[in-house]
Amino acid sequence: MKNLSLLLLIGFLGTITANLCITKTLNFCQYGFNQNLNVSSTADWTNPGTLNFIVRSYYLQGIDGLLAVCNARQQFSQCLGDQYDACMSPLNFIASGESPSDAQSYVQLFKTMEFDCNGGFIQSSRNWPCIATILQVKDDKLNECRQQYNTDLQKSPSALCQASADYETCVRRQFGTTCGSEVSWWACERTRRGLSIDSDCPSDTCSLVASGAAMTSSGDFRDEKASKLVFDMHSDVIDVIHEISERQKREQ
Repeated sequence: MKNLSLLLLIGFLGTITANLCITKTLNFCQYGFNQNLNVSSTADWTNPGTLNFIVRSYYLQGIDGLLAVCNARQQFSQCLGDQYDACMSPLNFIASGESPSDAQSYVQLFKTMEFDCNGGFIQSSRNWPCIATILQVKDDKLNECRQQYNTDLQKSPSALCQASADYETCVRRQFGTTCGSEVSWWACERTRRGLSIDSDCPSDTCSLVASGAAMTSSGDFRDEKASKLVFDMHSDVIDVIHEISERQKREQ
């Protein structure tokens, strides 16, 4: 009976720890992330703009830059372990005294990296040259999309779902007109994941269509019903995944 009580206590404490973000652990993991990207300055949730600039600079280097970021993000996630979800919450940083804007920006950055390197990795890797170009040449337009989203929320916080949907549409148009429908979906879903609105806006989804669908000048699909709902994993994507695996083996 005593052993059973001890096991239950250990399990309870483990659950509490998993639901908490320990600042010391987060600091350690953030330091490791920065080291992996050769960042000597202090770049974290207190100045997410600097961190975003650094990640973006890697993205603009091409597929090698993407792989470097993905490797750093994976190790960051593994470092946090069960605390990852608790740490990747804006409320965690707001409770520690950070501004809502900085808290949201930091979490959004890591949530978008999470998508770039996991759920959207196939689309990321096989379209990265075009994606990187849009990130560079349409940076002002993408910032305008974000600023409009912030303005809409300030005017009407209760209109979160509509503001989010408008933001996703604005972003996907910047990518879709040049990179095609596959990247249009990628841009929409990436934005949606970054906003972390699944529980607040469950009906907010991004249509997934194959890259052969024709696009209008606004970045919308001409005939979405006729489009396929699956993607093929091309050989170049398999090569990229293999390259990541081999690099990680060499670094161990």
